[in-house]
Amino acid sequence: MRRKRWWTVPTALVLVVLLSGLALGQGTVPGFGVVQQVYDDLMQGYVDHLSGSTLAQGAIDGMLATLHDPFTEYLSPQAYQGFQNELSNQFVGIGVELAQENGAVVVTHVFPNSPASQAGVQPQDRITAVNGESVQGMSLSQVADLIRGSAGTPVTLQIGRGTVQLSFTLTRSSVTVPEATYQLLPGSIGYIQLSVVGAAAPSQLQSALSALQAQGARGYILDLRGNPGGYVSAAVAMAQDFIPSGTVVKLVGRDGVSQTLSASQGRSVGPLVVLVDGGTASAAEILTAALEEDVGATVVGTRTYGKGSAQTVLPLQNGGVLKMTIARWYTPDGQNVNGVGIPAQYVVTGDRPPIDVALNLLGVTKTWSVDLTLGSTAGTAEGGSLTLPAAPYLADGQAYLPLAATAGALGAQVQWDATAGAVVLKFKRSKAVLPVGGSAGLVDGASVSLPSPVVVRHGMSFAPLGAFRAALGATVSFDPTTGVVTLTE
Repeated sequence: MRRKRWWTVPTALVLVVLLSGLALGQGTVPGFGVVQQVYDDLMQGYVDHLSGSTLAQGAIDGMLATLHDPFTEYLSPQAYQGFQNELSNQFVGIGVELAQENGAVVVTHVFPNSPASQAGVQPQDRITAVNGESVQGMSLSQVADLIRGSAGTPVTLQIGRGTVQLSFTLTRSSVTVPEATYQLLPGSIGYIQLSVVGAAAPSQLQSALSALQAQGARGYILDLRGNPGGYVSAAVAMAQDFIPSGTVVKLVGRDGVSQTLSASQGRSVGPLVVLVDGGTASAAEILTAALEEDVGATVVGTRTYGKGSAQTVLPLQNGGVLKMTIARWYTPDGQNVNGVGIPAQYVVTGDRPPIDVALNLLGVTKTWSVDLTLGSTAGTAEGGSLTLPAAPYLADGQAYLPLAATAGALGAQVQWDATAGAVVLKFKRSKAVLPVGGSAGLVDGASVSLPSPVVVRHGMSFAPLGAFRAALGATVSFDPTTGVVTLTE
């Protein structure tokens, strides 16, 4: 069972690589005999009896702490098993993906051959209670914690399906989640969600692309949001599904020893948009950067996590492992993203789904409607609730709307240009510049007239309704009787 999108912390999954030529180095460490002497003295003479394994763990933790590298760490046998499960997309649960919608916890996906699918749980089922405990008012995390448990143990769910109340008792078990899922979206756009860059991801991606091509896909959306990474080799293999030839990543290890991994004899599949967010990390960032820099893929969403190092796993005699950084990686253009991340070319703000922005970029127009009311901060966007930072108001017969929030709800990227004293809107493939106090703006360099100037009120930019028509091409209307403002893309 998992919440909607991955809850795995991006640092939990790392790039696991085996690099020929990147020597690890071995040898006797000066002063290590002092460590042994301190250990012996403590074990023999300390006032309390000590655990040798605890002292040994403390010595390991101390050595690793001096590196100031969160990605070099000791994993116990149990922690290493969990690490392997994450890379193979195996979890103990009931096999559902959940989201919170309008205050209710809703099943959004049921994985094949899982306890949930075998029992008959369906997408859009609402979970109302777990083991007899009502989930009303609980967060998604709290409900997920109630459902989690050990393999072989039962859990009872009360479910609302339409007007019917149902009860299911399921036995938790190991569930393997597909690493790549896909569907054909309107406009013949292939959508592929990649949840982890695991060993099975390349073959599953190839299967997805083949199936979508057979269905007539003319462009693709690759969803890497929440993808915590995985294997470098898998990222390189998947890059070849989109890049005919070119550098995918360069790894630089100890003493500057480097290795360049490239795509060769790959293929081109057509226009591509990559969706990312702050949970896109590690090998998923390698794939994102290569697609953007090598074939011009458009990156949509928010800035990625920023993990620019690679690790290997070294087995230890107790069954645990040392996960150790052995290289830093660089994009085809020579950038290291560590601590910085990859910025999205189109930053999605407001309530608009990134997939809708991606579809628009691929030439699929979807009507988007925003309804606002004068004097109220509450509105709707495509039927969903929208809360504005300030209420629209009427001045000199013009309806003024908070510029950034309204444009964001329509799917535009909003920036402030302090030098020009203007608001910059990027929408689809157009760029609009609206100067504060000016009677004219620019759309793709061409001048457009505004019905009245953009103004600053309470430290916030407000634009007249007609400015959204001029800058974004929106259809706008205002009912003075009800005070309702409607903008439709």
